[in-house]
Amino acid sequence: MRVSAPFRPLFSHVALDVRGVSGRRDLDGGVIHGFILGNATATTPVNKKLDLELGVYNFLNRPYADPGAEEHLQRAIEQDGRTFRVRVIVRF
Repeated sequence: MRVSAPFRPLFSHVALDVRGVSGRRDLDGGVIHGFILGNATATTPVNKKLDLELGVYNFLNRPYADPGAEEHLQRAIEQDGRTFRVRVIVRF
């Protein structure tokens, strides 16, 4: 689910998204627990051709994992905790 709204005068818009994944089975038949993650982004124009986006992903810093495949030694592969991203968007 994603919700986006204008947030003036600081940003042109702010977005919040929540992603949920149910429990899944690994290759041995065990269960990898499901998870819910929250992400937030804010975008602001710099000029007519340039936007700046700031993002926080997994902002609650929830531990989660995805099942490993046959080529992996691990049954579950842990994913990143809270991460931050700055992105520059250029329009041509």
